[in-house]
Amino acid sequence: SAATPPRRAVIGSGSGGDMGKVAIVVLALLGLAGQGSAATLEVGAIRGGSITTFSWDPNTAGVLYAGVHGGGLYRSSDAGATWTQIFMPTVAAHFALDVLASRHLSGTVFVCEGAPSDAAIWRSTDGAVSFSNVLGITAGTCYAMAEGQTSGAFYAAMFNGGNTTVHRSSDGGATFTPLTGIIAGGAVTAMIALPNGRLVAGTRTGGIGTNGSLVYSDNDGTSWSTGLATGGVLGLERSDSGTLIALL
Repeated sequence: SAATPPRRAVIGSGSGGDMGKVAIVVLALLGLAGQGSAATLEVGAIRGGSITTFSWDPNTAGVLYAGVHGGGLYRSSDAGATWTQIFMPTVAAHFALDVLASRHLSGTVFVCEGAPSDAAIWRSTDGAVSFSNVLGITAGTCYAMAEGQTSGAFYAAMFNGGNTTVHRSSDGGATFTPLTGIIAGGAVTAMIALPNGRLVAGTRTGGIGTNGSLVYSDNDGTSWSTGLATGGVLGLERSDSGTLIALL
């Protein structure tokens, strides 16, 4: 059975240079809110560039992945106290833009990248021990991924030439096929698949701007609608109670 992720918030911070030290602050929430429980502050650190993303492994307690600009992928097996760099294929510097550890397929981990990497999406099926190229860089830059509600379904947001096309996999991430819908005017920097089948994506202009919006698709990416919110989206999360939370 899947391990219950710890009740923690993880905060990343970057330094000025790619070789600078990057601090990771892990806030462990002990007990339930409203019970007056104290919180402890745990601090770990890794070397690399700015931290771009985190992903808890929902199947293995204490395992956490961090994507680092220039440093690639790091893995912690003790909830962020210590970190080990995962050496990814083909190029010396990797710019991980998103990391996704699958909840349905234990040991499956995806890393989104752009140039100079050979792959837009790297996939591991052995807990990040080894990776294979499942979508080449000619498809664009992968800024965000989401896991579908059915086992083996994954979505990847590919930014190319000012617009984003979402690619879908139904075979556990072995292959990806572009969907017909186009998200115009920005890079999708966060994406989530809701239990009712709706895909929600947050955009930022060029992936770094302050302008953007929340868009959604109710037909598996065939078309996209606006109107949920405006502003550059930094992140999306769904609470245990079903509330969709957007960081703008």
